[in-house]
Amino acid sequence: MAPYRIAVTTSDGTHIDLHFGHADRFLILEADDTGTWHEVEYRPVPTDPANGEGAEMKNGPHGHDDSRFERIADALADTDYLLTQRIGPRPHRILMQRGISALESPEDLSEAIAALIRWRTR
Repeated sequence: MAPYRIAVTTSDGTHIDLHFGHADRFLILEADDTGTWHEVEYRPVPTDPANGEGAEMKNGPHGHDDSRFERIADALADTDYLLTQRIGPRPHRILMQRGISALESPEDLSEAIAALIRWRTR
């Protein structure tokens, strides 16, 4: 099977320990169903060109700014999955509309990828 890309909300590269809206960057991985995976890059959250905001929204980290979620979804357009500790319904819907499956996973990164592969191949 062809490789696929996974975006991860992580503060340390080994744990899925950030909520989607709190991430200031995403770890991008490439994986395949054999269990092989590797890091591709860290991708920053895109800023709003109008006011320079990035990780924090105008309304604070818990505010609702669909344009911010849309910018992030656009930045993750080359990924197939998002592994995150928690994601709200609005950003989840925006990612799904772009074909990105968002999965909540408060696990060790290696365990989460293994679970994703089991889910994909069932």
